[in-house]
Parts: sequence; structure tokens; C-alpha cells
Amino acid sequence: MKHLIFFLGVLYFSFPLQAQWVPVPVPITQQLVAITFTDTLHGFIPVSDGSILESSDGGKNWQTVLTGSSDLLADICFPTFSIGYSVGDNGAIVTTVNAGNTWTLINSPTSNVLRGVFFFDANTGFICGQSECIYRTTNGGTTWTQQNTGTYWLRQFSFPTPQLQFQVHLLFMHITPNAMVNLHLHFLSL
Repeated sequence: MKHLIFFLGVLYFSFPLQAQWVPVPVPITQQLVAITFTDTLHGFIPVSDGSILESSDGGKNWQTVLTGSSDLLADICFPTFSIGYSVGDNGAIVTTVNAGNTWTLINSPTSNVLRGVFFFDANTGFICGQSECIYRTTNGGTTWTQQNTGTYWLRQFSFPTPQLQFQVHLLFMHITPNAMVNLHLHFLSL
């Protein structure tokens, strides 16, 4: 698996068994904040102008793909090789069903800033962001159910198992031992 660091619009990645990072130019100057690979060749980076960078050669070259959004996209998740979701400012949610070749805007339950997205499969997923908003879908984003609200900005999800969920924001980490059934959150100081 490749490890990536972003710095001033230049992508760096390491090769197995090598100790140094190799810069890879990207065709944009906007801020890069997230990345995902669906396999060793196909990678995706959401961009602050609403586009997504796509690589089909293991990150050596990147092409811009338009999404239909002009809002900053901050996180991305591919639950399958073909189906992916990205979220960002003004409640923007975009999806692909053809491995990132095309992206379309889908229904958003909020106009708040979204910063995190995680899907277990093509249908069941979560989004989070400003005002501690957490929303869940079980139909690929056609409808969303609000799970939680508050005052903090949630940033990122991690689901080691479907029953265990972690989220982070600038001050706290949230954890729930039964995320798929109930999103009662417990605050843990970092």
C-alpha cells in the first residue's frame, strides 16, 4: 500500500523497500486534503475546486475529472471498485458508479460543510461535518437520516468493524461501540 503526503500541490509517495519519498507533479495548484486508492493502480484525490484527480497508473500521473460541483471536496470513499462518494462544502455530495469516470451530485441532507464520508458498501454509509452533524444512508444517498448534532466540526470516520466507529475533530475523539444500530457518542479527551 502506498503512503502519501501532500505539500503545496505536489504529491509524494514511497515505494516498498525504499526509504525516500518521490515527488509527483499534479495538474492543479489547489489544496489537496484526502486520497484513496481502489487498488494498486487506481487513485482519487478530491480537490478544493470541486473536481477530483484520478490516476490509473499507481499515482504517477493524474487527470482532472469534473464532478458537477464547484465546492471544495474534502473527503472521499470507495466502498467498491466502481462506486465512490466524495463530500465537501455547502453539503456537497458527489458519487460515481463507473470507477470514477464520471461523477454526479446527489441529494444532500444539509447545506453545512461536510468533512467526512465512509461507506460500508454501495448503499450503507455515513457523512459528517459542521455542527457535529452525522447522517446515515442505507440506499446509496437517496435519503439520509440525521444521527447526531452539536457544536463541533467532525472531520473523519474510521470503522474498524461495522460495530465500532471512531470520529475525530480538533478537540475530541468520538467512539460508539454499536455504530450500525445506535449512534450515542461518548467524548474522549485526546
